[in-house]
Order: sequence, then C-alpha cells, then structure tokens
Amino acid sequence: IKNHIANYLGYSICLVPGCKTCAKTHGVLIPNSKMDANQIINLRALFIADVGWTFLCSDYSNIEMRVAANISGEPEFIKEFLEGSGDFHTLTASKVFLEFNDPNTSEARRKELRSLAKIINFALLYGGTCYTIYENMRREDPTITMIRTQEMVDAYRRGVPVYREWCDMMQAIARDYLTCTTPTNRIIKF
Repeated sequence: IKNHIANYLGYSICLVPGCKTCAKTHGVLIPNSKMDANQIINLRALFIADVGWTFLCSDYSNIEMRVAANISGEPEFIKEFLEGSGDFHTLTASKVFLEFNDPNTSEARRKELRSLAKIINFALLYGGTCYTIYENMRREDPTITMIRTQEMVDAYRRGVPVYREWCDMMQAIARDYLTCTTPTNRIIKF
C-alpha cells in the first residue's frame, strides 16, 4: 500500500501501526484530521453488515492456553481453567516472577509482569525460543538480558512440567520423523 492514509467517519488515519512516514510527511496531525497519524483503530469497525444481516465476532478468552491444557494434560493449566479465574497469563506471572506473588507489589507492577508473562506464553506456545521472548520483551524493557530471559523460561518450564514434557515430546517427534500429529490425529508431514 503506497498510501497508508484512510478516512473513517471524518477521521484521517494511518492504517500502518507504528508508521513513521505518515507522521513525518503530514506533521504531527494530518490536515483536517482529528487523529494522530499513528493512531490505531479497530479495523473491524470498517465492516458493516448488509441490512437485515449481522456480523458475529467471537473471542474465546485464552483459547490457545485452553487448547494447550486440553492436549497436554498439564494439571496446573487444567486447575486454572476449572478452579481459577481462567487467566493463564496471571498463572504464568505467578510461576515466573516472585515479585508477582508479593502482596506489597503494586497493581501497576503486577499488570506489567502479567504483560511479560503473556509474551512468554504465546512465544512458547507457538514454538518460539528464548531469543523470541528476549526480542519481544526488549520492546517493553530495554534492560532485559538473554540470561534473564532464559531464567524466565526455565522458571516457566519448572512451573508446568507436564506441558514441558509434552512440548519436548512433540518437538522430538517432529525433529526425528518430520511429522506432527494434530489433536484430531491428522498427520502432517514436513
């Protein structure tokens, strides 16, 4: 897309999050605009259903972690799903960051730690490595080191040993046999 700028309800916006070009080209504000050039909007709002029809959008809370609980059988995940709040990112924060469990930790700091735990969850869930986590966390905390990131991953794995064992097994099968089996037993060949 050569031109990032779009108009929506009288607002001129840049559709590319973090774009520096539009801000430089158009100054701080785009002429006749009520929005900054880098304002992020909900693109779903750009779609309108035909008369008599309705768009349905659903968001399954923590669906990736719920699937991980189901297919790995990790007791900590299952317990969080059945007995806890269902907030797997808070569970991870409590396993990885001792500070998170300290009653003197401020709510703002706990929120920051939960955000870091979310990075860990998704990176490891989608096959990321310690380096993936490091690169993503560096955006939030430039002082993070690879050593600290490895410590977080190690703490995470100690906190969910059944999930770790399942991941290790699946990775070994993929590496050794160049196949992967889906939860519905479909075999994918690499």
